[in-house]
Amino acid sequence: MSSRIAFRRRLQPSVRADLIPMIDIVFQLVVFFMVTSTMSQLPGIEIVMPEAETARTVEIENFVITIGEGDELFLNEEAVSIRELEKQLRRVPSDERKDQSIIVRGDEKASLGRFVTVLDLLRKNGFDNYAVPVTVSEL
Repeated sequence: MSSRIAFRRRLQPSVRADLIPMIDIVFQLVVFFMVTSTMSQLPGIEIVMPEAETARTVEIENFVITIGEGDELFLNEEAVSIRELEKQLRRVPSDERKDQSIIVRGDEKASLGRFVTVLDLLRKNGFDNYAVPVTVSEL
């Protein structure tokens, strides 16, 4: 006769999720997005930006050219004439002009002629990397 002893299983399978790894991943994502997001820093000159349905984010590096409501020009918050702007642009070494980022922004009441003059001045002096930011209208 053989005797059989029945053993009960004491260990129950655990079905609960461990939250610590998930919290670590979420924290790393938050840090990643905080570090990689760009902070928009526009000069303190008050202008009303025209609205557009499409827009792109542009990183600001060194030059911000602002065209005011009365077609006045500002280079990095300093009032300049068109000749002074050209002098400042010519100070940039010619080998660095292709890589130099320039933001051209303006009031919605600024004349199109002033924009064309500034953009033409940039192209004449070898600056090809410029952007004209606009705000996106809410639908």
